[in-house]
Amino acid sequence: MVSNHTAKVVILMVEGENDEILLEQYIDEILQNKQTDYHFEVTVGDVLGNNQHWANAENIVLTKIKEVMNTQKYKKSDVAAVFHVVDVDGSFIKHGHFLVNEQLKQLNRSHEYAVEDELVYSESSDMKENNRKSWQLKHGRLRTLSTRTEIWSIPYSLIFFSITSEHVLSGEIKYDQEAKLDVIDAFLNQHPTVTNFIDFLEDQKLITKANPWSVLEKSTGFKRLTNKNCVIDSLKVLE
Repeated sequence: MVSNHTAKVVILMVEGENDEILLEQYIDEILQNKQTDYHFEVTVGDVLGNNQHWANAENIVLTKIKEVMNTQKYKKSDVAAVFHVVDVDGSFIKHGHFLVNEQLKQLNRSHEYAVEDELVYSESSDMKENNRKSWQLKHGRLRTLSTRTEIWSIPYSLIFFSITSEHVLSGEIKYDQEAKLDVIDAFLNQHPTVTNFIDFLEDQKLITKANPWSVLEKSTGFKRLTNKNCVIDSLKVLE
């Protein structure tokens, strides 16, 4: 990135390391010739999936923003934008698609998606109910945040992958972190530039000109879809 007298911070909220790695290469390409020196602060964790019913979606995000600012001693005016990248998980899957498969205990998995059958299995009835409630809460928070363009007067964008990033990119869902990273590495090798990436999303019909959240809401929850192109568009207009 080219640096002059101006520096700004972009906060990138991701759920896992694989999302950070996927974004990093494309972000560097877009920002390398900007007049402003942009520094990225990354937070990792599924902050929308917790089961605390009282936790307001905007307050959850604002808390993370303030944590970054307090830790790094940033002023509010230093923050140029917040990009919040999430996996929607099972939060758009309808109740009747949840079943139990106790054999998952042998695989040490709490749940597993059967994409072709459009079902999600949990390792016990209690886990099924826990997953359903957690994803129901996440669904409500996603719907709230999807309509927000600012949090605390800071530009905010909610970016999603349905069901997970590797599901969108490869059509498969991985349960091991190393397997997730392998998918991301292979994808970046095959699509190393921003143009390659956008071409892939368009060719595979993984993005839509309609409201992507409305499309996702009307689906069964298993549709491969993302609005990650919005990150690219937002970064391109930064000075």
